[in-house]
Amino acid sequence: STKQVRFEQSDLAAFLLEKLKRGLQQHGVDLVLQNAGGVRGQTDYEPGHFTLGDLYKELAFKQAMAVVEMTGSQIAEAVKFSRATSGEKPGFLHLDVHAEADTATHEIKTINQKPFDVSKTYKVAVQRVLLMGMNDIKPLQDFAKEKGVPDEEQCFFAKDIIVSVCMK
Repeated sequence: STKQVRFEQSDLAAFLLEKLKRGLQQHGVDLVLQNAGGVRGQTDYEPGHFTLGDLYKELAFKQAMAVVEMTGSQIAEAVKFSRATSGEKPGFLHLDVHAEADTATHEIKTINQKPFDVSKTYKVAVQRVLLMGMNDIKPLQDFAKEKGVPDEEQCFFAKDIIVSVCMK
């Protein structure tokens, strides 16, 4: 379901991000982050087929995903910041299925099903627009000021990658 995507981690969002991560494995991606505002379907799904139409309903925008190196502390700050306010959170950062955050504290427990390390550097796929300031996720803006924002030509488009993974 993506009905509560702006309030809590969504299994469907995590599933889609896992497909995206699989498509970016040759780039060594450890984690995929996606804001809730980019997951648009607001739909409950029955077990079974997830169609191309469902994918386009959920990821309605052309999402350029930048692959960047971030420290664990930068990731932790961004995730906590994105989930900190009460009510609806379009900037709520979702994690791929191989990462886990505590549902109450939003502290990251694992990345790649391994214990999370704040001092480690991880390769992260994140929407380029978030690095450019969308949703005002200050830790991502600070990261971008320090490291820069990759050009769109250096990015990967989420739907294209997910479709290619699912068609294999």
